[in-house]
Amino acid sequence: MLVFLKVNNIIINCQDDDIIELGFGIASGKYNSSYIMEWIISHCLSLMKYFNITKP
Repeated sequence: MLVFLKVNNIIINCQDDDIIELGFGIASGKYNSSYIMEWIISHCLSLMKYFNITKP
């Protein structure tokens, strides 16, 4: 996923533990596509600006 995002100039800003948790969650079926999309947007400053989202 990170390679796909990087190829498309989307840089994720997160800790290693965050991406590991996301990966395990995806593999186990814990997270659906809506959650994954929201996670990506919330961890990418340029997408947050595009969607006019501010972090609390």
